[in-house]
Amino acid sequence: MGAEQQETPRHSVSVAGVILDASATQVLLIQRRDNNRWEPPGGVLELDETIEDGLRREIKEETGIDIAVDQLTGAYKNMDRGIVALVFRCTALSEPVSSTATPESERDRLAATVEHVVERNSWASSPAARATMRANRGRDTGPELALRRALHARGWRYFVNRRPVRTVRRTADIVFPGARLAVFVDGCFWHGCPDHHTVAKTNADFWAAKVIRNRERDAETDRLLTECGWTVLRVWEHVQVEEAAVVVEQALSHAHRGAVTNRRTK
Repeated sequence: MGAEQQETPRHSVSVAGVILDASATQVLLIQRRDNNRWEPPGGVLELDETIEDGLRREIKEETGIDIAVDQLTGAYKNMDRGIVALVFRCTALSEPVSSTATPESERDRLAATVEHVVERNSWASSPAARATMRANRGRDTGPELALRRALHARGWRYFVNRRPVRTVRRTADIVFPGARLAVFVDGCFWHGCPDHHTVAKTNADFWAAKVIRNRERDAETDRLLTECGWTVLRVWEHVQVEEAAVVVEQALSHAHRGAVTNRRTK
């Protein structure tokens, strides 16, 4: 090849980063030049880098943003191109700086709502799957808001969508720091409710594995918070709001007496 510089070999694993804003209601997208689609930033890994290093490199090149890789949220296969895509949730560590991106990789950027992304540019395999994803928001869901209103009406004050323990990278839906009580309102689909979980008809194995991972993460979260002296209460979204409020009040009373437990509503 003489003095010609060879391109770094690539293989068929791509990575993408879903970068949400602080309110978890907007996601950063870039517009691809080859198909004009708005997509999360990312690209194909190089052979000499780890998955996380490749993800950080691709996002830096395309957006100028430094990121922290939080967790894997999905794995997808492009049958036409034979590419496996790994999608990660990421946290932005810096603001976009256009001068840090190379001219070849600069793209238009868009801060779109999560609902818009799911509707217009989703990896969901069917309209039914997209409807399920739209109904299962990451925060401020209908059951969460209803429970918060009921507790507020009863005179309780609390924090929302907050880490109970700063050093533990887990966020609870409702947090009572004084009582050291962390409340999670779990969706029946995503967390595998024994009464109301519906089995996906398309890509059933993928969705079943995702629910299993969610339940394993829930158990790990409960353990980590309990070890830090917190009481964890999990409420299924199907529980009537007044019943859920009573259960939270009982847990608060129990927690104020100094008992540390993990509880789950039926």
